[in-house]
Amino acid sequence: MVHDQSADLRTEALELAQKVHSGQVDKLGNPYIEHVCAVASSVAHLGPEFEIVGLLHDSLEDCADRNLVSMDILIGLFGPDIADAVTAMSRRSRWDRPMTAVSPKAAGRPVPRIGRTAQVWTTNGRYRL
Repeated sequence: MVHDQSADLRTEALELAQKVHSGQVDKLGNPYIEHVCAVASSVAHLGPEFEIVGLLHDSLEDCADRNLVSMDILIGLFGPDIADAVTAMSRRSRWDRPMTAVSPKAAGRPVPRIGRTAQVWTTNGRYRL
């Protein structure tokens, strides 16, 4: 039997995202983890690395506890490519650019670029009532 390491990484990413976003809600009052899972789900068909980045895309900016999530932790758990893609999708602050902007760091790399597009699509779709 072949062990699927990507399944383990997806599970670890989901567990970390659940910890990071525990108690957080979106503008509609829904658990924030639903947004994170929607982004991950929308890019999962592209491969496990896309899904993992989708699960973690808001982790750095939404969690102040650097003992829970940081660049070093992401590198240790998922490797430098995933950590860089998560960083590329993160906004330095909530006001430095509009949600529809593609991160300049993400523009040249497919994982964060597609992930950022998925994030904007799921966010805009959810908040348009």
